[in-house]
Amino acid sequence: MLLRKMLRDMRAHKMQFISIFIMAFMAVYVYCGIGGEWYGIL
Repeated sequence: MLLRKMLRDMRAHKMQFISIFIMAFMAVYVYCGIGGEWYGIL
């Protein structure tokens, strides 16, 4: 039941879902990049 509602909401608000996904991906990417650079400097 909730899975169908989630899929329906994702389909209805496709661009909002994609933008949130990209923002979360970029945040993790930057966090890991800065962490890797920090350990690379030391």
